[in-house]
This record gives sequence, C-alpha cells and structure tokens, in this order.
Amino acid sequence: MNNRVRTVFNRRKQASDTTCAAVEIVVCLGRERFYFSIGIFLNTTQWKDGIVVNHPKAAVFNEQIKKKVTEFERIIIAMEVNGDEMTTQQFKTYLLSDGVNRRNFMAWMRERIQSRKMREGMRKGHLTTYKALQRFGKFKTFDDVTLTHI
Repeated sequence: MNNRVRTVFNRRKQASDTTCAAVEIVVCLGRERFYFSIGIFLNTTQWKDGIVVNHPKAAVFNEQIKKKVTEFERIIIAMEVNGDEMTTQQFKTYLLSDGVNRRNFMAWMRERIQSRKMREGMRKGHLTTYKALQRFGKFKTFDDVTLTHI
C-alpha cells in the first residue's frame, strides 16, 4: 500500500506525561496529506510503537484505529479500481459518501456504452454525451448525479 495510510501520535509535539495529544490517521496521496483526527487523546505513557497501551480502553481504541485505517485503505483501493484521480479532494468525496454510491459514474457510463447492443450512430451520440460530461467534470460518483448538476 506504499504507506499511504498510517497512524500518528503527538504530531504537534504537545503531549507529555500529564498533557494529552491526538491520535491521527494520515492519508498521503501524491504530494498531498490529509490528517484525520479520530477523537482519541492520550498522553505519552499511553502510546508505544503504534498502539495504545496503559489505558483502560486500550483494546477499544486499538480496534477503532484499526477499523479506520482499514476503511481508508479500502477507499484508496476503490479509487484505484475506479480510475479516479488520486487526490485528497477525491478521497474526501469517497469518505463523505456512505459506501453505497462510491462507484465511479463515468466508468459505469463508458462500460455501458461499450457493452450494450446498439447501432453505431446511437453509440456515437452516447459517446458525445459521455465526452461532454467528462469535460463538465462534476460527475465522479453516482451521488454527484443530482438535479443541481444536471
């Protein structure tokens, strides 16, 4: 996965034995970074080698961190499979969608035009529409196909 998703503790170097700092997940796409706080705050004695230790909820926190990292890795894989741009903005689009309509609308449309039985004149008309939508650039996922964009 090229270490595109990893956990970071005390990024701003504010934690001590008594002061807490955030545990964050970093997503690196190209030259961009996206820091996602998961709501876990620990002091320096409660974090060791990438896992939560010496905390009453250590097992719960480690499971939450693992689930978020897995979710982010799956989003990146979905972006690669769908042929989307590998940008943090596109990642946020996938993150905000609930997982139902993450499929790339333009890839689906291209596949349908190529696979359906139709005459060449109609195929050319469909491809013209496809190219116009591609230039428009607002239709990334099925969630983007809204009355406002149309």
